[in-house]
Amino acid sequence: MLQIAEFKSLINGTGVQLDCCNDRVASESRCLGRFDGTDISKTYREYRKRYGDVFSFKLGSQLYIVINGYEKIKEFIVQNGSKLSNRPSNLLLDQMYKHRGIIASNGKAWKENRHFTTVRLKDFGIGTPRQEQMILSEVSEYLSEIESKKGKPFDMRDITSAAICNIISKICFGHRFKYNDEKSLKLLHYIHDMFVKQNYTGLLNFFPFFRYLPFDIFETNSVWNAFHKLSRFLKDLIDKRRTTWVPKQPRDLIDSYLDQQLKEKSESFSEDQMFQVIFDLYLAGTETTAMTILWTILIFVHNPKVQTKMRKEVLERIGNDRLPSLKDQHRMPYSQAVITEVHRYASVIRGIPRASVSDSYIGGYFIPKEALIYVNSESIHYDEDYFENPTTFKPERFLNKDGEFVSNSREFAFGTGKRACLGEILAQAELFLFLTSMLQKFNFEPEDVNSLPTMEPVIGISANPKQFNVRAVQLR
Repeated sequence: MLQIAEFKSLINGTGVQLDCCNDRVASESRCLGRFDGTDISKTYREYRKRYGDVFSFKLGSQLYIVINGYEKIKEFIVQNGSKLSNRPSNLLLDQMYKHRGIIASNGKAWKENRHFTTVRLKDFGIGTPRQEQMILSEVSEYLSEIESKKGKPFDMRDITSAAICNIISKICFGHRFKYNDEKSLKLLHYIHDMFVKQNYTGLLNFFPFFRYLPFDIFETNSVWNAFHKLSRFLKDLIDKRRTTWVPKQPRDLIDSYLDQQLKEKSESFSEDQMFQVIFDLYLAGTETTAMTILWTILIFVHNPKVQTKMRKEVLERIGNDRLPSLKDQHRMPYSQAVITEVHRYASVIRGIPRASVSDSYIGGYFIPKEALIYVNSESIHYDEDYFENPTTFKPERFLNKDGEFVSNSREFAFGTGKRACLGEILAQAELFLFLTSMLQKFNFEPEDVNSLPTMEPVIGISANPKQFNVRAVQLR
């Protein structure tokens, strides 16, 4: 067994060694959970109780620092966000992304592309009344697809991912795909593979010699294949869109980016940067929202009273003769509370690694530049000192005594600081409109009432529900 786990405290910058537990080999195996697809969150909870809100360990020669708890995360990421705004180096991802785009880049190119994309998303309706119509158009197609299943058990993953992906496609290319389109289904599978399998490849960053092993035990080839196939698909769409581009008459994000290239001859807005920005939007804008919808349905199956209560509010406030509107949100506190509790309970994104811009001290802790920083948002969502019985799904956490929705800064689904998700407004609108529309028409029931699907997640970049079938029974 490789001797790879060395836990340390970070008390005032000193490296006081801590014993992980009595069985050193067992503890080392547990430290790998973040990278082998198993859920390490329970282990992190134990270590937090034992070592405090900031602890570290080494994998190979790489120092890995875990930040836990609302106060510490706020101190590190908000108050000192400029010090920890970088993405860390990653052996495989550096070769694929080449430090371009929004997700994996740093410095000037990251700042300029993030700003450009944020502004242009608003130009194409995000955060405006046009956003609602774009989403509802896709909702109608989605509901029809569910209705076609006629109450028989089916896996919602593909059509849900396709629906959310179509909204990103409309923004980027002004185009949507049919749910049975073979090319778009492959696109979705590539995105899913990137999210689920990319975590396995993280070990190569700590143990580079693993890449010379004869077997693809860390899914490196699978991730490379998904990346190349997804890249080819998107580049073909970009090239096709370019043939009909008219300067200064943007129809979508691609047209706007081409206009920007004319305006500013800069490496920040190169062809490769344009591709990577589009790639990032597909990757981040599809999987997380689709998986949150699936988590909600899975939770409904396990908690039918929650589903019934949310539907009651939907029918009382909206009825069933029209689709929901974002204007209905403020009149639907329980629905808002359910969605917020899903964010907390599922914790789909539990932390994207960061890196220190330079050697620095934060709150008395020395943070070396080469350290990999993991911001454990799950530690906030499952904080027993703040959320009573956190493993229980309870929307009432976000309602006051008068039944009014109360937002909470401790719900960290979209991150915080300089690297916060730029698609939060779109994602929240999608979740409200999709879920309330679904409850207007269907009751979601388990395939087998005597054998409910597991609630254990599959851990990749995101925490996804395992495959499950559901019956969507149309309401009379």
